Amino acid sequence: MKKINISPEEKALRLKEAGNKFNAQKKWTQALEKYNEAIKNKPDFVHAWFNKGLMLKQLDRTEESIHAFQKTLELQPDHLKAQYHYADCLAHQKQYNQAFNAYRQIQRNYPNKLEVEKKLLTLSNQHGAFLGYISVDLKIDQNDKVKNLEFGEGMQSGTIGLSLAEGKYDEFLITKLLSEKMEKHHKNFKLLSKPGTRIIDEKAYRSLPRKSTTEYFDFTELNSYQAVVGCCEYRTLADDILTLNNAGVSYIYDDKVATHQSYKRTNTLSARPACVILDLNMNPNKMFLEIRKAMPDVNKFVIKLPDLELKEGVFIVTKKELFFHLDFLTTQDTFQRAQKCGEAGRTDLVGQLLKCSASEHAQILVEEYVSSKPIFHNGNIYDPTMRALCLIIRNQGKLTCEPIAAYWQLPPKPINAKATLREKTVSSFGQSVLSKTVDNEDKALVYEQLEKIIPAIFEDMLSRNLGQEINQMPITTLFERETKYYLLMRYANSLTLCAKFILAKDYLDKAQKIFPDRCRAYHQLGILYQMQENHVEAIKQFTITLKKDSSFGSSYFRRAKSYFEMGQKDLALQDCDSGILNGYDAQLVNHLKMQYLCSPFDSTTDSQQILNDYGQFFQHAVPNLPTENLNSIFRNQTPNKKS
Repeated sequence: MKKINISPEEKALRLKEAGNKFNAQKKWTQALEKYNEAIKNKPDFVHAWFNKGLMLKQLDRTEESIHAFQKTLELQPDHLKAQYHYADCLAHQKQYNQAFNAYRQIQRNYPNKLEVEKKLLTLSNQHGAFLGYISVDLKIDQNDKVKNLEFGEGMQSGTIGLSLAEGKYDEFLITKLLSEKMEKHHKNFKLLSKPGTRIIDEKAYRSLPRKSTTEYFDFTELNSYQAVVGCCEYRTLADDILTLNNAGVSYIYDDKVATHQSYKRTNTLSARPACVILDLNMNPNKMFLEIRKAMPDVNKFVIKLPDLELKEGVFIVTKKELFFHLDFLTTQDTFQRAQKCGEAGRTDLVGQLLKCSASEHAQILVEEYVSSKPIFHNGNIYDPTMRALCLIIRNQGKLTCEPIAAYWQLPPKPINAKATLREKTVSSFGQSVLSKTVDNEDKALVYEQLEKIIPAIFEDMLSRNLGQEINQMPITTLFERETKYYLLMRYANSLTLCAKFILAKDYLDKAQKIFPDRCRAYHQLGILYQMQENHVEAIKQFTITLKKDSSFGSSYFRRAKSYFEMGQKDLALQDCDSGILNGYDAQLVNHLKMQYLCSPFDSTTDSQQILNDYGQFFQHAVPNLPTENLNSIFRNQTPNKKS
């Protein structure tokens, strides 16, 4: 009988098929033997190399599997599955920089891959080194107890008081302090813009001043990244830096309930005022009893709503007023809310009513009102709030907090003028800024506390998989649907701010499926497209929002910005007017007009009118501000030289 000659290629194919059968039976060792034999017969057999990598991975021989996937990619560079497994194995071996770069290579080739963005986010959260800038608002009572109120982004508008406390306005003071701190950690850090300038897109990066064209960088690359907080741009040449874009960290600044829960999980509640978290589906009578049970001796309260964008939703109330506010907030119908306000003679709540009804919440936080030790200023007594500015640093797995500066922010009115003791927002845009220096003893007290507890808070947020937690939440009851909807929106907003657009859109799509008729998810989607400079799609989403809720002032404002970008001035101005009519901040609208319609050096009547309107506001908010500083502040210009 004549012997049939089988070519090496055919033999390799048969061996590979035999290996596949063992693989299907989960007999990894036998399958590996067959794939090795196949490779001996055909050394460039891509499928055998790939399958060999899979078997080695199953057998926890990760280092060998990395070699197998590398060989696969040498033979077929566009082998997507090999790219995935190669990156996974690198991460498993704690070769985080290489893993990050491998995932980024997949993202470049396949920019719409949701799973890749999830992998990058997880890798960054859990292992990425970063350097971020935050503010912490707090109180020191007469017994020298420090109580943290909330975190903030420390934007330029919120840190003006620091330089004013020193006696002279200096818009680049924070920039200088940051630069000095950063240089102590790494000489290769380079500050490229000042706090208050949010830069995420490539177009904005290209406009930044730099020494040469070779210094151009992409924020998605390993060795350059965008700050989460304070919007300061850094470039680093350090190999141990992954990324700073972090939705978990961003989440904690904007959601007051999430912030308090993080203190609870890290056993640092002693640094917070007494507090309860309540579901908004509760009966107001039950809510009232829960609050009184938790805080029986408290006579003044702060009610906080977690908010997405509006920076509203803080009510300071006495024990006598508490039930009215709870009843007001648990009333779902806007008309009924207005009616309750009218019956109670509370016209002061109408503005907040409109803004709060535009934002969906599932829970509220009610905390004890805490007063600071009094500050004397111009013969008056004030209840101040301290704002501390800090660096948050994680390097080689260790997270630390390094305070930069602190100052007392005073409310517009003193205590003896029968003013509300504490302002709703310490850095309210448009308020007159009154500030005082903090003495060294109080600074030392605050800094010691922050250095101890802030790393724990931020490590808690970084270690959590928020997306997975939210996805696994049930939606059986209406309240469960309300809760999940809000959290999807909140997390999507954080992802958007961190330029994780694919993931953000995925969470917004999930939110829309829960409540298709609600406007908020469409508004957030419009913001996402606006940040990507896709203004046609942004306008479409804002228009859908306004069809669903024509009183949504923020969508008019946002749509106006996109119209300005597209050169449609008349439509933009119409939306500016509509935004103001529907409760949006007139000063912010004037700021927007000024950005797009005029220059401080433009002598046209329209330009000068806008400039004068806005300049008068800003001169009131910041006494002794030189007029020549207006252009750099309003247009968010970068300083010409490193501070």
